[in-house]
Amino acid sequence: MVRRTTKAAALSAALLLGWVGAQSTPEDDLELPAFGGAQLLERSWSVDIDYDTEDFRGVFAFYDAELRRQGWEQVSLFEDDDEIDAEYRLDGLRLELESERDADGYTELELDLDEAVISEGTFSLYRWPRFELTLMPDVSVRDLDWSLDVEYATEDFVAVFDHYDGLLRGAGWERTDLSESEGEREADYVRGDFEAELEVERESGRTEVELEIDRR
Repeated sequence: MVRRTTKAAALSAALLLGWVGAQSTPEDDLELPAFGGAQLLERSWSVDIDYDTEDFRGVFAFYDAELRRQGWEQVSLFEDDDEIDAEYRLDGLRLELESERDADGYTELELDLDEAVISEGTFSLYRWPRFELTLMPDVSVRDLDWSLDVEYATEDFVAVFDHYDGLLRGAGWERTDLSESEGEREADYVRGDFEAELEVERESGRTEVELEIDRR
């Protein structure tokens, strides 16, 4: 378990990642130049944070205020006894916020950001377009993980895998496992206190990429 001991402050996601890890965490953001051999079709980011509190409404209110402060407009809202979901829009971007109290009395927060208009070139895992992640003050974080989903207009999943595998290994991630089946390659990596999973799959004439990073 980790605990934030300073007052609330907006942190870059890269610094946030370094703070959550106990040691040997990635000091820099993971830059991910797009695969150059095919058109980039879709891209989305996600982060899951488990907070040591049952006050899921307070967690939602904190992030709703953060999003509005950063210029996002809430376009939908759903509430029930244990969950609040909302959707926001900003400049061709769509973000979903979900805050839910689980059966053990903790709050699970999920943020998902999708691009409606894809921008080419280099992008990153922890820095999202038009959104800066902030941790709630004075609440323990039980777990935090990031994911990135990308889709390309190609069936050459091997070339796409090699591209992302090379980026990870070049950034200091050690590959610990590699498996392949028809139309799919998966690999696991470690770096310091973190582990990564890369899955690249050919699907309906396209190649889908999913990269997840979590604490070990």
